[in-house]
Amino acid sequence: MDDLERYAAQRLDKNAFDYYSTGSGDDDTLHENRQAFKRLILRPRMLRNVSHQDISVTVLGHKLSMPICVSPTAFQGMAHPHGELATVRAVNSKDTAMGLSIYSTNSLEDVALECPNTIKFMQMQFYKDRQFMENLLKRAEKTGYKAVLLTLDMPCLWQT
Repeated sequence: MDDLERYAAQRLDKNAFDYYSTGSGDDDTLHENRQAFKRLILRPRMLRNVSHQDISVTVLGHKLSMPICVSPTAFQGMAHPHGELATVRAVNSKDTAMGLSIYSTNSLEDVALECPNTIKFMQMQFYKDRQFMENLLKRAEKTGYKAVLLTLDMPCLWQT
C-alpha cells in the first residue's frame, strides 16, 4: 500500500490526494484497514502446476474473473479526467464488477452506457428526501445496475 500511496502522491494534485488518503473522524477505520491489510499473507504454491488457475467467482449469479471488485469511490473526476468512465472501462477490461458512488462525477446512466455488459452496483444512502432516493433507485434499475450497496454509517445531513 505504501507504494500505491507514493505513486498517488506524485500524480494527484494536493486536494485530490488529501481527499483520497484520509478517512473520516479520527481515521480509526482507516488505521484498522491498514492493519488488516498488513496481516494478509500471500502463500505461494511451490512445485505445483499453476498454468491453469481459475480464480473466478460468482456474485449474485454473475461470473467474475476474480474476487476483486472496485468499491464505490466518490468524485473520481478529481483523480482522472474521465472519472468513473475510465474506471468502468478498466473494470470491463478485467471482467469484474464495480460499485458506483452516489457521489460520482459521471451520471449513473453515462457509466452504464460506457460499458453496458459490465456488472455494476449502485451505492445508496438514506436521504431525507425519499422521492430523490426512489428516483435514483429507479434510474439505476432502468440502466441495468444489479444491486444496491447500502451505506448505513452516514447520517442524513442533506435535504436532497
